[in-house]
Amino acid sequence: MPDAKVACRQLGFTKTVGASYDGRGTAKIWLYNMGCSGSEFSLGSCPHNGWGSVASWCNSHNDDAGVVWQAIFLNYSPSHCSSLEDVSETQTTKKVNRSLQLEEVYHQGQWGTVCRYNWNMPDAKVACRQLGFTKTVGPSRYGRGTGKIWLDEMQCTGTEVSLGSCSHDGWGNVYSYCNGHTRDAGVV
Repeated sequence: MPDAKVACRQLGFTKTVGASYDGRGTAKIWLYNMGCSGSEFSLGSCPHNGWGSVASWCNSHNDDAGVVWQAIFLNYSPSHCSSLEDVSETQTTKKVNRSLQLEEVYHQGQWGTVCRYNWNMPDAKVACRQLGFTKTVGPSRYGRGTGKIWLDEMQCTGTEVSLGSCSHDGWGNVYSYCNGHTRDAGVV
């Protein structure tokens, strides 16, 4: 549970419900044998076997770790916003590749995407900050996600702590040009 508590804190959440085993991820496994006390700010500062030093049986992704947190809004996909060591270490994330991330949010019990119309640097900066990153390369075009399209017309100033606190057109209130996931937002 201390590892899960630190992962949730790194993501900006104050309440951790518990740890979970979320099945099989597809990205490189970066951390193994975590030894968090629960007071650390990020998983990278917890004792572990070293970045990329994992047991061979971990390579099957059968034991990928996850966390369950209490929140009404969260960013599902960390990006390569800073250095490799700053990539979010929870295995509840979807990593597309090393530099391009689909921006997804969780609202009313359902995952969905953010339409990239007017998606700009302040929006990408807030998305990265929400995950605990200090640097953002910029916004990107992802392609097509799945699920509901939750947000459109994001108007972050760049100082907000989460995308949910930015100005937008309202949850689920998106224009027809976003339909079909042809304009899903991402971050680099």
